[in-house]
Amino acid sequence: MQRRGSLIGCLALVGVLYGGVVPLASAEDRPCAADARKFCAHIERGDRRAMAQCLKEHMDELSPACKDRLTTAQGAGPRRRLRDACAEDLRTLCSGIEPGGGRMRQCLQEHRDQLSPACKAALARARSNR
Repeated sequence: MQRRGSLIGCLALVGVLYGGVVPLASAEDRPCAADARKFCAHIERGDRRAMAQCLKEHMDELSPACKDRLTTAQGAGPRRRLRDACAEDLRTLCSGIEPGGGRMRQCLQEHRDQLSPACKAALARARSNR
């Protein structure tokens, strides 16, 4: 029964990651659910990065609807990549900062000596893409 609960959680996560908060009933709203069950059932519940990475690793084997959803999600661009790379840094260093108006980026800049290597690299890429 534990495995079934993990699978349901994984499916809900895929729905949240690639389709916003959605009801579990509609396959149309969760185009990657079957692919996640097939290829990524081993991913721990709640590990968004690992789930996204797993699906990307199986890109050639995914259903057309899932490929389309992932391609759309990847097209979110540098801002999303920066947010993903710096998520833990934002949680630990900037938890009291209200998002918007460049405040989070400013907080990261103020704490640049304390940032993780991944976050530092993402900030450098973001600066070079301007």
